[in-house]
Amino acid sequence: MAEHRSPKAGVVGSIPTWPALDFSAPSFLGGVLAVSKEKLVTPKKKKLTIVQRIQRFWRETVGELRKVTWPTPPEAWKMTRLVMIVMVLMALILGVLDFAFSRLITFLVSL
Repeated sequence: MAEHRSPKAGVVGSIPTWPALDFSAPSFLGGVLAVSKEKLVTPKKKKLTIVQRIQRFWRETVGELRKVTWPTPPEAWKMTRLVMIVMVLMALILGVLDFAFSRLITFLVSL
């Protein structure tokens, strides 16, 4: 089997969706040594009251509900009928299996 090498020394191989990484020198966002301590510490946020948190929750919930693509009434009835049919079929299948296994267990115990 042939050995595959990168054309650059110190560069790790890459895949099409991710570029090759060069670990020979610290170069992430201006270098690892260039990051100041102030950028690593997040500023403290003002604590919200319970009323403010409830108001924010309600605003965010209403905003998310506006993004939803709601089904039309005919689509909703169609899906409701489908769910009911699947529920009845599953109930029948489980009922038959329960009956069969109970009879099998009764037969095996009576031996």
